[in-house]
Amino acid sequence: MEPYLEVRNLKKYFKKVKAVDDISFSCGEGELLVILGPSGAGKTTTLKMIAGIVEPTDGEIYLKGELLNPIEPQKRNISMVFEEYALYPHLTVFKNIASPLRIRKMSEEEIKKRVTMIAEMVGIHEHLHKYPSQVSGGQKQRTALARCLVREADLYLLDEPIAHLDAKLRHRMRGEFKRIHKELGKTMVYVTHDFREALALADRIIVLNKGKIEQIGTPEEVFEKPVNTFVATLLASILIMDTWQWTPFVALVLLAGLSSIPRQVYEAANVDGASSWQIFWRVTMLLLRPIFTLVVLLRIIFIFKIFDPVYILTGGGPGISTETLSVYTYYSGFKHFNIGRTAALAVLQLVIITIIAQLYMRFVMKRREEVQRS
Repeated sequence: MEPYLEVRNLKKYFKKVKAVDDISFSCGEGELLVILGPSGAGKTTTLKMIAGIVEPTDGEIYLKGELLNPIEPQKRNISMVFEEYALYPHLTVFKNIASPLRIRKMSEEEIKKRVTMIAEMVGIHEHLHKYPSQVSGGQKQRTALARCLVREADLYLLDEPIAHLDAKLRHRMRGEFKRIHKELGKTMVYVTHDFREALALADRIIVLNKGKIEQIGTPEEVFEKPVNTFVATLLASILIMDTWQWTPFVALVLLAGLSSIPRQVYEAANVDGASSWQIFWRVTMLLLRPIFTLVVLLRIIFIFKIFDPVYILTGGGPGISTETLSVYTYYSGFKHFNIGRTAALAVLQLVIITIIAQLYMRFVMKRREEVQRS
């Protein structure tokens, strides 16, 4: 079966710089193909060569079996979302979205129908009368996406469309993109530097580095079987970052547990002749067992949360399906930067942990008294 989009031995050299160096890949009809890589990998250059904005040094690009190289950009029937949105500042949101349709001289009735439908799909329908300067970054992104999707195109190219949004909006928009792609069933090539984004959205992933392809595979294949150290390092960097973000929360929980242990317990252990090491193992560690259990359980939840496997496995399920109070607190602070809410939730959790620890201590002391009586 002939590929819907096929890139053969594509190259782009800027003097001595090899921006794209002999890459080949294909994309099936209706597929969401994600090109993943760091800055300078050649992702945007590849996208612009497919769109016809940048002329390749060498290589061929085929769409639906037709060679695109000699065809001008405006005649390729390809739609694109730019990283910087590229909205017309003098036009309202409605007119920005409608601009590709007006260029094609569609009737006003059909334009209104299409714009309204796509605006509702991307959640921008309440802001159609506003200008780009009057809407938020997330709404600008939705406007640019709607302008791209409003017309019938053979291929949709998306160049890091949510890179400039805050963490909360990025997390939400991943699910939106997956839903929109499913509803439209269109062929899309999506560029990103974010491994989480690629894993959550892609049908297949192309890992690009210094103009060369490192790996092509499904999210599961790239995640479970990286072919070289570069791909594995991309994955490891996320794990390391997550570990550092997790450390303060663990420290907070453990400190709360330590502060809940009565001083008299340590004094009694000293009187009994226990060494510092024995006190640590036979008193502190035993009394902190419920706290450690809580930490381990929360860590398991976080492991499942890192790469949003709900999105990967169910194709865009609810992003909060694995969240608990602790996960919500974590995301409020480290992802959404809502300090006030995070502080309130942290205090609430400290109270809950202290109550649990006190109840456990009462149980231990009661048990100890029963043993002494017997």
